[in-house]
Amino acid sequence: MTNHAITDLINFKKDNRNDYSLEDNLEQFALTRNITVHKVYSSIILGIFRHNRAKLDAHVDNHHRTATKPLSDVILMKILSELPEREQQLLKYQVYAGQRIKALCTVPLEQIDMTHPKYAVIHILPQQNKTRQDHDCIVPKN
Repeated sequence: MTNHAITDLINFKKDNRNDYSLEDNLEQFALTRNITVHKVYSSIILGIFRHNRAKLDAHVDNHHRTATKPLSDVILMKILSELPEREQQLLKYQVYAGQRIKALCTVPLEQIDMTHPKYAVIHILPQQNKTRQDHDCIVPKN
């Protein structure tokens, strides 16, 4: 171990874009031993490489499988109806926009197009959302 091991790997990937050995090893690591912990570490490593402009061509599914039953629409509507009005509106906003509350509540008004009579178009910039993708959300005005 050195204090520059990750830097060395990032530089290796930048210099060897067509070498996929790092990706292969990372995907294998994500599926070994304590799977949940390894998947989390693998996701962190992917993020480190991406933010250092040496994106790895690998995918790690870090969603946890649960054995619980999904909630019925009736239960979800009951929960929604018992929330204060503000929280109800925020949840409905999230449903249509497909974004986290922080992303939606910090979008400047200049990024919201209200010219259509029935819906608003919210332009989400890459740095404002988890996926780091530039995209629009269509939200009914009502």
